[in-house]
Amino acid sequence: MTRGARGAASLVFASILFLFAGGEVRAQGSPLFRLEIPSSFNVVGSGAEVLGMGGAGISLVEDATAASWNPGALVWLPAEKPEFSAVLGYVLRTEENEFGAIAGGDEKENASEANLNYLSFLWPFQMAGRKSAVSINYQHLFDFERSWDLMIPQDEPFTTPIDVDYDQEGDLYALGLAFAMDLCGAEPSEDGENVGYRLTAGVTVNYWGDFIYENKWKQKYTYAYGALLNNTALETTVELEDEYEFEGVNFNLGFLWRIGHNFKIGGVFKTPFTADIRQTSKYGEKNVYPGNPGMDTEFGDSSRGPVEELRMPMSCGIGVSYSYENSRFGLDVFRTEWNDFEYRNSDGTKTSPISGKPMGESDVDATTWVRLGYVYSFEKSRNLDKSFIPGHATKLRAGLFYDPAPAEGSPDDFYGCSLGLGWVYKGISMDFAYQFRYGNDVGRSALQNLDFSQDVYEHAFFMSVVYEVPWFSSE
Repeated sequence: MTRGARGAASLVFASILFLFAGGEVRAQGSPLFRLEIPSSFNVVGSGAEVLGMGGAGISLVEDATAASWNPGALVWLPAEKPEFSAVLGYVLRTEENEFGAIAGGDEKENASEANLNYLSFLWPFQMAGRKSAVSINYQHLFDFERSWDLMIPQDEPFTTPIDVDYDQEGDLYALGLAFAMDLCGAEPSEDGENVGYRLTAGVTVNYWGDFIYENKWKQKYTYAYGALLNNTALETTVELEDEYEFEGVNFNLGFLWRIGHNFKIGGVFKTPFTADIRQTSKYGEKNVYPGNPGMDTEFGDSSRGPVEELRMPMSCGIGVSYSYENSRFGLDVFRTEWNDFEYRNSDGTKTSPISGKPMGESDVDATTWVRLGYVYSFEKSRNLDKSFIPGHATKLRAGLFYDPAPAEGSPDDFYGCSLGLGWVYKGISMDFAYQFRYGNDVGRSALQNLDFSQDVYEHAFFMSVVYEVPWFSSE
């Protein structure tokens, strides 16, 4: 490849990487870091039960996924014996991308992923005469599935548009250990005369690292083009692959307080933490001269960078719920301080992972999401008084939510709704949920040089199974 061809290719390649980078890009010797999370940026909890109620789980959760929503609620679970729970999830995401700076560059892409959404073992017990519980949990937090294919028109000496493929995959999980306790030490009376108050608190310690699955994500850029240089045809393909390993520890602190028969108020605080992040890069280039095979070249390189730091922000939320006969309503408000989200490279440079700009120049605001949930129980007690299905307790759920994503300038607006169905029979409960999340005209701050925006439509399905272990007793 001639010096002129290599210069043109390098310029195109650098431009593509800068525009599409969800990872590290070298520009004038300074590393830039942008984190692209196609799923919700907000670390919501898990499970079909609460997700079927729009994610309003801080005061409404009633299964072992409480360790992810509000660990203080673990004591409120109806479990009298240890129980296993497992949740499976499937997500189908459609991104309709618009590149105003590229003629004919608009495209529609789909990405899907099935995952283990949650896995736990819960043990309720008595400690100092007070109801308590411990659980070990494995929670899916972020998915990175994304695939783009874009044709960028070029003038001479290029003979074809540049075909850009961008693929991203991977997941982040956390292994958690949770503990909760009733702080009042007595069950409130249910006679209507002396209801009293019940206050519980809990904590979950989360290890974000390799356990069942590897805690990492991968980004792969491929571009291919044809050119005519000095009357010689050239076909070039370049591949760049970046892999990021992620490890850290944080805490979820929560409480749940019942006031009278009908009201509950809960709160959760998720601590900020600094995670270790490490990049491994691979580069490959292949140049083919159809008219002169002897000139063909192919080479590659790989490198493993130092351990650097990603500072994850603090988040906190409050939830209230109201019960009336067989209905319950819940409202959650949750805030994450994305303005404190920070990447620190090995030489001490601090940049925003949202915009890639230095922290002092970035304009990223905190986000506040709101979730409203509803559940109707076709039962009057745990004895399964009535149901759609004979011998079963059946619950119908629904929810609405506003789930903004952090962005340069102002958050991107995402909205959604959900439906859920669940039933319990002889120590086994099953729940199903469907959730639809969408955002229109979002992502504008990500690829400004391309006048980029996108419409996102996400369909998510969840199935939870809880099994009460019959041969154990909590007494």
